Amino acid sequence: MDNIARAHKDRFHGSGLGCPRQMALKKLGYKSKVSKKLAQIFEIGHEIDEVMKEEAVEEFGEDFTSPETKLLSFKAKDGTVAKVAVTPDGLLPNELLEFKGLSSNNSNAVKTEEDLRDGAPLFQKYYNQVQFYAGIFKKDKIRFRIKNKRNMKNKDIVFAADPVYYKKLKGMVLDTQRIMDRGQLPPVNCNAQERKFCRLSTICKKMEISQYADVKEEEFNKTESKKLLRLASESRALKLQIDELEVARSDITDALKELMRTHGKRQEQVGDYVVKYGIRYREIKDKEVIANLVEKGMIPTTEEPAEYLEVRE
Repeated sequence: MDNIARAHKDRFHGSGLGCPRQMALKKLGYKSKVSKKLAQIFEIGHEIDEVMKEEAVEEFGEDFTSPETKLLSFKAKDGTVAKVAVTPDGLLPNELLEFKGLSSNNSNAVKTEEDLRDGAPLFQKYYNQVQFYAGIFKKDKIRFRIKNKRNMKNKDIVFAADPVYYKKLKGMVLDTQRIMDRGQLPPVNCNAQERKFCRLSTICKKMEISQYADVKEEEFNKTESKKLLRLASESRALKLQIDELEVARSDITDALKELMRTHGKRQEQVGDYVVKYGIRYREIKDKEVIANLVEKGMIPTTEEPAEYLEVRE
């Protein structure tokens, strides 16, 4: 693991092709804080990868190889040079193999190439990774092998490598490097879902806010004023709809609980739906106690900028 980390230092890496801003921050050495729980998940994932490699050796024999990290330099016509590190899980004579241990929900959600390419941000990143690797190692076919962490069963999704898509990814890497060569960072263009699951979002947001802190105030033009009015109106209308929907959903949830609890039901199949009910215990942190400890200096805190926006009538 340490060798791989050293090989990826100051380089883009094939497993992280997605948001150009995130790619740039990782290349610059920014790292997210990883919780103990998440670190354990990563460790389990690494162990599952090793198990899957052992299984592949048994299944494919000498045709299967697990190469070391490959270091590349892409050069554009304008002189831009981007360094990239790639570490594929396995190669067959005409196939690129990638192993992923996924939760039961994620495993069930991915059945086809389209589920990867057009699915959640995590799946799209996986798709970029395997298409990039296949292009680099000149493989015509990709075998994306998933191990369901719950039942430990394997599932293969096999599809063709796409040279045009590989060229697009290569261009994205060079474009990101080109922006960095100007001493800048790629613009933020992720959506809310991508931002939610990005482990560098806190760092990215802090940079973005700092960038706007000293912008000189100026008046909106007529077009901008109309846009502001339209967006404010839409935001307020959506907020009212969400409030109404949350109340309606809460009422429905209470009615479902009433039905399940009065009949002693824990799980019920009804039509296309499965309704589960139960009681679970969670540790509740006493906010007042925590506030007192913070006030006494026993729990350190840090201050960071955060954007604020409110639309009201």
